[in-house]
Amino acid sequence: MNNQHSPMSNPVGKWRYSITNSGSIDATVQVQVSSRPASDAAPIVLRASVSSDTVDIADPSLSRIAIYGEVSQGYTPIVGATVVAYVDTSTGTHTLHLLDNGAGADNTKNDGIYTAYFLKFEANVTHSVRVVVRGEDGVSVKSVTGGQKALPMVTNTAVANAHNFEITYKPIDPFMRSDSGGLFTVKNLPIFTPGSEPPDLYPPGRIYDLTMEAVNTDNKTVTLSWTATGDDLDQGNASSYDIRYSTSVSDIRYNFMKSNKFLDDDLLQGKLGSPLPAGGVETFIVQFNLTVDHNITYFIALVATDDRNQSGHVSNIVSVSFVYMNPFSFADPVISTESETSAVDTTTKLTIPKSKPFPEELNVTGYIIAGVAVVVIIITTVAIALQRQNLLKG
Repeated sequence: MNNQHSPMSNPVGKWRYSITNSGSIDATVQVQVSSRPASDAAPIVLRASVSSDTVDIADPSLSRIAIYGEVSQGYTPIVGATVVAYVDTSTGTHTLHLLDNGAGADNTKNDGIYTAYFLKFEANVTHSVRVVVRGEDGVSVKSVTGGQKALPMVTNTAVANAHNFEITYKPIDPFMRSDSGGLFTVKNLPIFTPGSEPPDLYPPGRIYDLTMEAVNTDNKTVTLSWTATGDDLDQGNASSYDIRYSTSVSDIRYNFMKSNKFLDDDLLQGKLGSPLPAGGVETFIVQFNLTVDHNITYFIALVATDDRNQSGHVSNIVSVSFVYMNPFSFADPVISTESETSAVDTTTKLTIPKSKPFPEELNVTGYIIAGVAVVVIIITTVAIALQRQNLLKG
């Protein structure tokens, strides 16, 4: 065994180790590289794993598998890295990019857990997984202080995301790590003849990051954004979107198909039948009927549908209220005003409580109180003096 040691203060970056065979016959060489941090900073660690050791296409609960790559430094996540999974079988190696974008298989954006579904099953065989992460320019450590971790049922930009926490990002030096993700075995994969259309095993993935970006009360429009899902879970291109709303959060969640539906005529931006490829950022502007009630909360959600008319699960829910504020005046103690807008006719009647005393009244009251206080002080002083005189005489 030939051990080689380099100086303790090695520069950060890529290193190349070359071996030359000067002999006349081939030789097998095994190389292992180990290192230690030069400071007390926590090491950067990659933890690779799979969601299950078995994929059973016949069992809906086991019919899909996700590959994870968790990248962290101590207890803080590393974001912006490039994470790639290599899935090896007897027929070859498949490459899969893992993402930390909060879409598809990845539940939470920028939490340092990079995820993707693996769907390219070729046979009922065992697959081995290894994951490699590379940190180049733009990679940073994410630090979160304060706030709460519980996810609300209804998520709005202005409400649910206001958790009173502070997020900071600290750049780090380039790095590379690798880890084994283990093995998984595929069972009951349908057999189809070459040239025939393969079965569509998976619907589009669920949309997790539906967000309300803006609300226009005058024309009753709401700007929505989300990350596009795929035709098969988080891969490919879905065929259409179905966006609906309801005044009941339970109805939009559990009776989605019975809720009110937005049509293409209700869209000022975006097309229901033209989703972006998986991972793209969608921006739609939907318009409610101008006669919708004010001060009522509407809940919005959507699903994606593929070319086989398979729909994904209902997305997270956002809420909107078109709050109308009628201007009024304080000129008189009791007023009645009528105002009209293009959206709705309103009549507002406002009763103002009895006014507080004017400053002049306050001044008079103050003088009276001060006078009474002076009289009390004089009487008290005289009484004390008389008491002392009586004591001296006694």
